[in-house]
Amino acid sequence: MAAFTGLPGFIRLSSSGAAACLEADTHLETGLLRHRPDSVLPLSWLADKDGKTVLYAETRGLAPLCESIQAMEKEKITGYRLLERIMEAVDEALDHLLLIEDELLRPDLIFTAAGCTESETAIKLICLPFTFSLSGTKEEHEPLIDLLARVFQWEALTANRFKRLFANQAYAELLEEARALAGHPRQETGTKSPGPHKRPPPSHERRGLSSLIQSLARTIFWPAGRDTVHEKTRELDLAPGNYKIAQLSEGLPGTPEEEGGRRAYILTEEFLIGRDLGGADLCIDSSAVSRLHARILLKGGSFFVEDLGSSNGTTLDGVRLNRHREYLLPDKCRIAFAGHFFYFRCE
Repeated sequence: MAAFTGLPGFIRLSSSGAAACLEADTHLETGLLRHRPDSVLPLSWLADKDGKTVLYAETRGLAPLCESIQAMEKEKITGYRLLERIMEAVDEALDHLLLIEDELLRPDLIFTAAGCTESETAIKLICLPFTFSLSGTKEEHEPLIDLLARVFQWEALTANRFKRLFANQAYAELLEEARALAGHPRQETGTKSPGPHKRPPPSHERRGLSSLIQSLARTIFWPAGRDTVHEKTRELDLAPGNYKIAQLSEGLPGTPEEEGGRRAYILTEEFLIGRDLGGADLCIDSSAVSRLHARILLKGGSFFVEDLGSSNGTTLDGVRLNRHREYLLPDKCRIAFAGHFFYFRCE
């Protein structure tokens, strides 16, 4: 259960379970406190006297969607535009690698400007630095898609399709569906102009300088007389659907932390991560990391990660992976190799 207390300008959520105070994920905490997008509410959390987690989200000047929706025009297209705005807020939060809990995508926990009568208003969501179950309160509130379908009188076929996508957390597809019905043009992946948190690809001059440095390094450190004639090589498939560039970075892409931390560009079909300075493409100097810990593969235009039997494991967005099994990587995610976190992003 969760208790909501009406403090001026804040909404308070507290777990009534017996679990002790939850420990925040370091990277999610940094994203919320230092790089929080406009679509996410300011949030603070603490442990109460019983050791349970209490959260405060700042809602000054805002109203829950379940209230503000009543003043909006009751046309179908108004609802489509409102759903589009909600999914754009979700997309922005995911783009910042924040955690989206479907239980928090409820009409009473989604906020707009107080007294707003427009569907184009800014949407504010609650994102947490840990998983916080609100089980037991779902039945007390009308689900988001059900509310939109009822208020804006959507056809049953459309509402059911939206509910299916929402239940499967297919938020990107739901955004495109709402955008199309709202009369806005479809935005193909990769055609968006980069926002303030996105970085342009490295220039040709930088790549050229990097290649020169690598050549000098080979000249200095490559063992004399090593035979390279018989090394296996093959041409890359440069078809647009198969050729992608990915990046691993210690800092969140587009932030000062990215500049200060290590970065590696994945330009090959097999990219090895480990402790072995000679065998790994990304070397992590830690005894917790195995000599060849994991690899990232490019197959058919998609990237996969595989743990190569490491002792301390590999996690994808906090979920531990089975050894010697390939997992499809989303375009943006966090990967940890024995507790060493990197942000993955592909273009």
